[in-house]
Amino acid sequence: MLRTEHAQIDRLRERNKQHKLARIEAAGRALFARHGFHGTTTRAIAERAGIGSGTLFLYFPEKKDLLVHLFHRDIAAVEAEIFASLPAAAPVGVQLEHVFGRLYAYYARDLALSRVFIQELLFLEASRRERVTAFTVDFLRRLAELIATAQRRGGLRRRVDPRQTATAAFGLYCFTLINWVGGILPDLDAARAQLAASLAVLLTGLTPSRRTR
Repeated sequence: MLRTEHAQIDRLRERNKQHKLARIEAAGRALFARHGFHGTTTRAIAERAGIGSGTLFLYFPEKKDLLVHLFHRDIAAVEAEIFASLPAAAPVGVQLEHVFGRLYAYYARDLALSRVFIQELLFLEASRRERVTAFTVDFLRRLAELIATAQRRGGLRRRVDPRQTATAAFGLYCFTLINWVGGILPDLDAARAQLAASLAVLLTGLTPSRRTR
């Protein structure tokens, strides 16, 4: 009987914990998007979430910890969806446009919040950089696998390092993303078009001629 009661209490505590976390996440998203990172205070986040500041600090000691948490919670789900829906038989250029296009679609959901993510997460201090670095390394590994598969199929030159090609493609994606979110490119369609053109230039230089095949 006591075990059952303790189990129920533990489930209730965990449920309350998750509800508080969800409120904190919603508050952080709304306030970061509206006021920016530096214009948002921990007190405002706590008030909007309906909790005390001390409770907020138990979840996230600093507001940047919350920002990193929000980004990783989102991007992990987006990455899973990207590769689950990847057109496996398509040319590598189409595959890369699919991957990066889905990421652009994510950022387009809330451009104001996306600007905060990009501004604050590009140059994280060492104590918070590990999670972002780990995600980037894993993402580049998966891109390199796409490149290597295309090489085995004869679609790209075999002598080119897949990791370097993946890094180059990722660099084009990041450059276009920053230009779009920063307002240099007018909209999502322009960003997609620019990236497609850049990837075409990159991959054309890697495509073997009939002689080299």
